[in-house]
Order: sequence, then C-alpha cells, then structure tokens
Amino acid sequence: MIVYDNVFDETTANLWWEYSYKIYMETLSTFKFDSCSTREVTITFEDWTEKMFTFIKEKYNIEVEKYKRAYCNFQKSESLEPPLHTDLEDIVMIYYTRFDWKEEWGGGTEIDGELVSYKGNRLVICNGSTPHKAMPILKECEEFRVSISFLCNKKE
Repeated sequence: MIVYDNVFDETTANLWWEYSYKIYMETLSTFKFDSCSTREVTITFEDWTEKMFTFIKEKYNIEVEKYKRAYCNFQKSESLEPPLHTDLEDIVMIYYTRFDWKEEWGGGTEIDGELVSYKGNRLVICNGSTPHKAMPILKECEEFRVSISFLCNKKE
C-alpha cells in the first residue's frame, strides 16, 4: 500500500471535488466550471476521469494501463458498510476528494487490516488482490464520504 497526500494543487483539487459532488447531486454527464474566471469549460465524465488518471499516473510514475473502471463512491452514515473485498484488476487507486472531512467522522479505508484515514486530496494505492473496504461513517455525520476509484492492470 502507498499513500500520497497533496496530490493536486488546491484549485485543481477543489474542482475535482465540486465535479464529483455535482455528479451525485444532479446526475450530470457534463460539468461546466470557470477555471480561471475568463472562460467556461465543459468537461464530460470520461474527459474528467482521463485527465485525473493521466496526471496521477505521470506524477507518481505508476506503470499501469488505462483504467478498466473508474467511478465515484458516495457514502453516508446510514449506508450499509461495504464488505471486505478484492478486485479483479491488479491496482486500485482511491482518491479522497473532500477537504472539509473531519477525521472523527471516520470513513477511511481498511486495507489488509490497516486503516488509512480519509483526508482530502489523498491518494491511496493498493493491489487489487489485497482485501480492502470503506470504513463506516459516524452516525451523527450528515455529509457524504466521496472518493474516486480507478481500477487498472499493470503494463505487460
């Protein structure tokens, strides 16, 4: 398991969070944002995930093929606790989007019995064959635990 903090600069990280939240709240297939106050940019989910994945892969020199699956996870305290599981893909990358998440709310990820706390702008990488699961969220927390997952295979 590898953990990286401060993956993106703050402006970019906030755009990823805003986009992932809008996907859930408005079930958007495209998102418009004003990245520099001079023009509006429209980006599709596929473009968005590809840009994020490519940046992460290049920044940390991760030798993987294009992701097989990419998705946003939204979990609230009343959600059922996800089961401990493995994935078919070689590598799992989980990006935590929320800067305003409080550690006492829980919602980290258990990987092979070790807890990785949820922290905004954090990337967690593990082998797909390693048992992992999202951890429960404090009952009093009314916020969504949001993460973006990329599942991919090592380069041949």
